[in-house]
Amino acid sequence: MHRYMGNNSQFWLAMDQSSLQMFCHPFEKMSKAQWHEMNSVGRWDIGQMVLDHKEAMFHSTGRDMGSAGKSMALVEQVSFKLGQDLYAFLRIDPSGIGLLSIWASTPESAQEQNLAWRTKYLKPQNRRKMDAHFHVLSATQRGVETQRVPIVRHFPCRESDMALHYGDEFPAWETQFICSLKSRVSGVTILRGEPGTGKTSFIRHLMYKLRRTHRFYYLPVNQAELLSSPHLVEFWIDENRIAKDMTKVIVIEDAELLMAARGRDNQNHVSNLLNISDGLLGEFLKMHLICTVNCDIERLNPAIRRPGRLLAYRHFEHLTQERAEQLASAKGLKIPVQERYTLAEIYNDNRPMIDTSSGRRIGFG
Repeated sequence: MHRYMGNNSQFWLAMDQSSLQMFCHPFEKMSKAQWHEMNSVGRWDIGQMVLDHKEAMFHSTGRDMGSAGKSMALVEQVSFKLGQDLYAFLRIDPSGIGLLSIWASTPESAQEQNLAWRTKYLKPQNRRKMDAHFHVLSATQRGVETQRVPIVRHFPCRESDMALHYGDEFPAWETQFICSLKSRVSGVTILRGEPGTGKTSFIRHLMYKLRRTHRFYYLPVNQAELLSSPHLVEFWIDENRIAKDMTKVIVIEDAELLMAARGRDNQNHVSNLLNISDGLLGEFLKMHLICTVNCDIERLNPAIRRPGRLLAYRHFEHLTQERAEQLASAKGLKIPVQERYTLAEIYNDNRPMIDTSSGRRIGFG
């Protein structure tokens, strides 16, 4: 878990003023001394770092991620006092990426120590082991928390499979869409379709395909205020520092209530969406929104649908009987005869079911 602790946290209220300076951002001491910061981002050898500087470590934050009867500590933050005017702060996000900040009284010293720590503790990049994942956002009493979730259900990435599931013209649309995601600083994408038509499966495909360049967040629709809530903007700024070279993509499912024509009940949500889509905040954070809806696009707020703000739109439709039979034949599936199909109907109807009364599997094997 990763969190940003707000100013009202009980931790800060419990600290006396003399101890508070030790944990505060070093800018708090600018009036008494000169400070210069040098940052580096990557995967760090935390164990060796702590072993080498155990006596200099004055603060750490961890979380017990173990199960009942078994403890497993996960380091989130660690701070070292390396000298009279020399500090090192390391913060690790849920994916294992850490932001190292070296603070020194001179720029030369900060740069020298940063280079030394990078040389000794920065792990080499291994592109082959980078998995696809997303981060679930939530607001708690402790602040904003993110939970890293790996993608375990991979969707076929070949053009032939995409065309088979979504139509012959879909690969060309996807290519243009990904180019826009990479070239545009921010924007809103709307994926429309009834449940089971493949919207979420396509998003999983995007998370895998763009895992090296884009950082995906899943935001529950009932916590949409996190998009641009003023007291949580610092959280997004901090995320931008950790993954400064990655474009942020926030996924909101069933977002039609947030994007409906403006009314008293959703005016703030619509304003937040507009700020993210092409406002100054979205431009600074390099943030995109991908929203799924089940309603007609005409029911959404016209301001969101305005050209230039709406990055892309796609209607995920049912498959005709002919297209469904082609898909089923290619995947070795059996489907009932009907006029139209969702992808969920084609695949789920071929999954074994458990007869709870006898324990027997029923349905297609």
